[in-house]
Amino acid sequence: MAVQRQGGVASVFGCIGDDAGGRAYLDYLLQHGLICSGVQRLTDVQTGRAYVCVRPDGLNTIVSAAGANVHLSADMVMEHAGTITGADVVLCQLEVPVEATVCALQVASDLGKTTILNASPLNPEFPWGQVPIDFLIVNELEAATLLGYFVESTQEASTVRSQMADLGVGNLIITRGSEPTFLFGTHQALKVPPPTVEVVDSTGAGDAFAGVFAVHWARTHDL
Repeated sequence: MAVQRQGGVASVFGCIGDDAGGRAYLDYLLQHGLICSGVQRLTDVQTGRAYVCVRPDGLNTIVSAAGANVHLSADMVMEHAGTITGADVVLCQLEVPVEATVCALQVASDLGKTTILNASPLNPEFPWGQVPIDFLIVNELEAATLLGYFVESTQEASTVRSQMADLGVGNLIITRGSEPTFLFGTHQALKVPPPTVEVVDSTGAGDAFAGVFAVHWARTHDL
């Protein structure tokens, strides 16, 4: 949805159940112009759900029931590989089986497309270093889990880059809530302060960031 609201054209891969929630969600996506030919509707399966608990300070805890999401397969991705052929950027996450995400990233890389992985939620089964990732987007807690320490400064670039190479990552973006976002690339390290806002509800902030980044990279290739 973030891609679409930035004026991009988004094609979605995923699975929903043939229940009222799934039908309503698919209608919602179609009404907003998303291309949903890669969305599989499964019978006798509940559509995935997420229950969001928001604290008074706007931070949240999310409890999710994966439902149909766990049924997305590499074969399903390959059925719609033509969609990747026409894409500028392929943006993936880890709320679906690892094999489906790895398949999409590999196909996109083989076709010379920009690959972005928003590695949320982290999955210990992801084969780091075995599939090329142009941009890895993680929050500071996810980054600390992957790297083994909290990144506190762009001055740590040389250490971070050595671990990025092991992970198979070309560029690492670490979002840090109200603190400046870090980007570590091959030849540069950036610290970018976010806009100052009154936080009401941070639900979907990471998804919005990833979608907006994908659109603007596709348009400009300018970090």
